[in-house]
Amino acid sequence: MELEKKSEKLFDKNAYKYNSFAKQHIVEYYLKKRINFINKLVKSSDIVLDVGCGTGTTIAGVKSNKKYGVDFSSGMLKEAKQFKNIIFKKMNTKNLLFKDEFFDFVYSANVLYYVESLSKGLRKSLSEIYRVLKKGGRVLIIDPNKRNPYWKLFVAKESYDTGKEKHVYDKTVIQELRDLGFKNIRLYYRGFLPAFCPKFLMPLAKLIDFLVENSPFAKFLCSHYYIIAEK
Repeated sequence: MELEKKSEKLFDKNAYKYNSFAKQHIVEYYLKKRINFINKLVKSSDIVLDVGCGTGTTIAGVKSNKKYGVDFSSGMLKEAKQFKNIIFKKMNTKNLLFKDEFFDFVYSANVLYYVESLSKGLRKSLSEIYRVLKKGGRVLIIDPNKRNPYWKLFVAKESYDTGKEKHVYDKTVIQELRDLGFKNIRLYYRGFLPAFCPKFLMPLAKLIDFLVENSPFAKFLCSHYYIIAEK
């Protein structure tokens, strides 16, 4: 609990610069990749929840007409309020204050490894997601891939990190999802473009990114894993 409170304070303090963790062209590239992936999974009529929405940049791009975002950081939510027609609430991932089977689609990006590292809350968070999902609803978990060679350069280097964060393996998340009753679980790997890539090299980097993502031998080195599961 102490680490969790420390993390909350760090996110509150640094929320104003959260979207500047890398050069703008890198931030925009990965944000667009994430939003495009999500929008292939949702319909405009879906009720969508972003668990750990941060500054709201992802949920703002999702095509649903009814969107919710929750985060444990007041500072992050203050930044998110710039986006209209989205309901933002301060909430812990381990206690989602929504009724059972309320959402059609729930996703969480770059959040659960914090929850597990700081409070051993992975299973509780996933069980809450399961509870608020409608039957037949889907969840998307996006988290850093520990096998990526670049991550060790950045983990616990950011101003909002406590230094205790540790990545969670994809197989751990998949097993937890299975244990909770999720089905039709699919695993993807996305993103190899490093955060330090200069803008003039982006065309080449994007090509390499595409090749790595689609290689049966190299895709395991991508920066993030994307796990889709159905209730």
